[in-house]
Amino acid sequence: RILKKVTVEPSDRLANLQALWDSQTVAELGPCGGFSQMYACVCDWLGFPYREEVQWDVDTIYLTQDTRELNLQDFSHLDHR
Repeated sequence: RILKKVTVEPSDRLANLQALWDSQTVAELGPCGGFSQMYACVCDWLGFPYREEVQWDVDTIYLTQDTRELNLQDFSHLDHR
């Protein structure tokens, strides 16, 4: 699984990590605001199969059309596979 729950001890270490995270610059999220990365994480978290064709559509078609909103109907044809 990509997402793991961890306990950080001592607690001041968590504050240091949060400060480091907050100091990072925001990168361009890409098509749909980073949907392909979020899609992979959600599939992993929920135990769903990751579909490369969904990721490819977002990274290729959405990018060329400069689409920033995800339309789930774009992938309804995959339900039958």
